[in-house]
Amino acid sequence: LLFMFGILGISMIEKSADDMNVAGYQLRDTNALYASEAAVDFAYAAFNAAIDSTNAPPNPLPSDSFDMDRFHVVYDVNAVGASTQRTLTTGSYAGLYGLVQDYDIWGYARSDATGVQNSVRIRMERALIPLFQFAIFYDDVLEFHPGPAMTISGRVHSNDDLYLDALTGLKVASNLTSGGRIMHGKHPASGEANYNGPVDIKDNTGAYQSMKNADGTWLDNN
Repeated sequence: LLFMFGILGISMIEKSADDMNVAGYQLRDTNALYASEAAVDFAYAAFNAAIDSTNAPPNPLPSDSFDMDRFHVVYDVNAVGASTQRTLTTGSYAGLYGLVQDYDIWGYARSDATGVQNSVRIRMERALIPLFQFAIFYDDVLEFHPGPAMTISGRVHSNDDLYLDALTGLKVASNLTSGGRIMHGKHPASGEANYNGPVDIKDNTGAYQSMKNADGTWLDNN
């Protein structure tokens, strides 16, 4: 009996050690994954910073390495093939066509001490979209508050805030996007009272949806 209990005890100790080893490996593997994701985020931020400042991808594309915690981390951005003209299928500009360049962003992390390694890759598209596909494209604050009934049939975009208001009625029959807020009423600096006419915007099924809620409030950015 003592011999049998001894064998069982040794087996339990070995299993416990194996479980601890597995848990330790999973923890190191997860840390390597997080380090890889951090590398991808860093490369993505560097790419976007260049776009914001120069309106062009950085040249050369971001690629570097650094040590973080117990990991050696590498990131790399590569253009995938040549840019092509194609119709966008996702995002705010789905349905428009543009000159699209694909990029792969890689992040890789390895621990020399433990041999654990992991990597992350994301695919990014940068699209140059011709403006003539928009009915209205505005760089500053854009306001609509017509007196007579008005229907806008094409896409509308403002790089700043967008204010919608109508005396008789305003219908937006296509996509409406804004780089800032979308508000009901007139711009506060106008000093004019808001109208109370209907403002309707088509949804993705083609049905008009009212900006006015059932309780009389307005569905806007607020």
